[in-house]
Amino acid sequence: MRWVRRGLEAADVLAFHAEDCPSRRRLLGAYAALVRSTWDPSPFDIRLRVGGRVAHVRMRQRDIYTLGEILHDEVYGVLRGLPPDPVVVDAGANIGLFSIWLWCRYPRAVIHCFEPEPENFELLCRNVEHFNGLCHRVALGSRAGTASLYVSRFSADHSLIPSRAAHHVTTVPCVRLADYIEENHMERVDLLKLDVEGSELDVLKGLDQKLERVDRVIGECHEARVNQEALYQLLADRGHRVISKMWPPRAGEHGVHTFETARAGARRSEI
Repeated sequence: MRWVRRGLEAADVLAFHAEDCPSRRRLLGAYAALVRSTWDPSPFDIRLRVGGRVAHVRMRQRDIYTLGEILHDEVYGVLRGLPPDPVVVDAGANIGLFSIWLWCRYPRAVIHCFEPEPENFELLCRNVEHFNGLCHRVALGSRAGTASLYVSRFSADHSLIPSRAAHHVTTVPCVRLADYIEENHMERVDLLKLDVEGSELDVLKGLDQKLERVDRVIGECHEARVNQEALYQLLADRGHRVISKMWPPRAGEHGVHTFETARAGARRSEI
């Protein structure tokens, strides 16, 4: 069943999102590497069609996991209802695939990207430069200072949560999102995207009262690492209601679900 899903995903991505033959060939190579579990770490360039727009993307073969989750599994839904000029925080931006996907739908968006891992950050800056994404090589947490980043062999699994599977550990700067919002005079955040591998609750705690300026939150909840009751209670205490929870293919197998919340009175077109 797993390989059937992968085959359907590859067909979808190659047919509907790869803009040209070189892009299809390189993406097909990434799917072949996934089957073999042997990866070429060298970055490659593709042209990706999303929502009627074409984006230039630099990625590695292992990033095919994240690409498939966003484009095929639609783990972030379709995000209808944002205002035409949304202010977005991409927490755990990785190489910028979510930000690219969002920008293709909302080209007037202002996107603040946070990614602490150096190799991911280099690709992130390259991928969002054409729409002026604001990139910061820091982690987000409940306290400012430094944090230990447990670096996985998979580029989407780096975490501030200790892990035996970590390839190595490095020290990274950590900031509170409340401080960032205050320092940058952000009156609102239309969307906070959370993909922080178990630090979801810490990021929300780091917002403090500024969570009331956030209209919508969408992200992953790593069930084995997060106190879900505390997570959803904190959101409820700041006026957020849960719109949806979803257990996507593969993600649900690993104890991860996606969720979306909205604050009462949020600035939006529709929900």
